[in-house]
Amino acid sequence: MPEWLRAPLYKAHKDSPDIRELIAVEGCPPQPKDLLNAPRRSGIAADAGLFDKMGELPGFFMSRYAGRQEFEEEHFRISIP
Repeated sequence: MPEWLRAPLYKAHKDSPDIRELIAVEGCPPQPKDLLNAPRRSGIAADAGLFDKMGELPGFFMSRYAGRQEFEEEHFRISIP
C-alpha cells in the first residue's frame, strides 16, 4: 500500500458513504497540474490560475488577518520537528 494511503485523513474518511471515488493526488508537494486535474475529474471547474499561484496563497491569507488582535504569525508557519 502506498504511504499516502496510510495517511490519517484517508483513514478517517475511507468508509464514508458520501465518498464515491478516491481521487488521489500524489507527490509531496504535489505538482500544480496534478492538483488542477483532481477537481476536474470529479466535474468541478477549477481555475488554473489559482493553482499556478499556489505558493502565494499563504501570504495572501496571512495578510488578511495581520494586525488583528487574535492574529498569531505562528499559525502561518510550518514546523518540522
